[in-house]
Amino acid sequence: MVAQIYTQKYPKEVGGIILISNGGMDAATLKSLKKKYFLAPLMLFYMKYCNYEKLKPKLIRAGMGHIRNESKEEIAYAQEMFETIFKDYTKEKAVHISGLLADLMNQTPVTESDFKELEGKILLILPD
Repeated sequence: MVAQIYTQKYPKEVGGIILISNGGMDAATLKSLKKKYFLAPLMLFYMKYCNYEKLKPKLIRAGMGHIRNESKEEIAYAQEMFETIFKDYTKEKAVHISGLLADLMNQTPVTESDFKELEGKILLILPD
């Protein structure tokens, strides 16, 4: 998505682009993001003023809640990954990252015309 936004804003600086398993920043995606994260401003406010060390385990549990039909080894790996990631996160870093994600909702939808100058210079790689 970042490559699409960059290309949209600075088309003259992009000579070509490779997209791998890419999600789009089209109008439908933005609508979905706005629906999914409509409470983001409230959550950011809460994150700024809460005890972040107590919030970390809840965030890890929320992330683990997305796991479906995985083996015990994969679940253990995911748990360790989340704990490792959150171990060094400060409140300021988490608020900054979450703010960047919330800012995606304010982007202009990417359209096909944004990529006209790159016609024939886009490689899209999708998994099997």
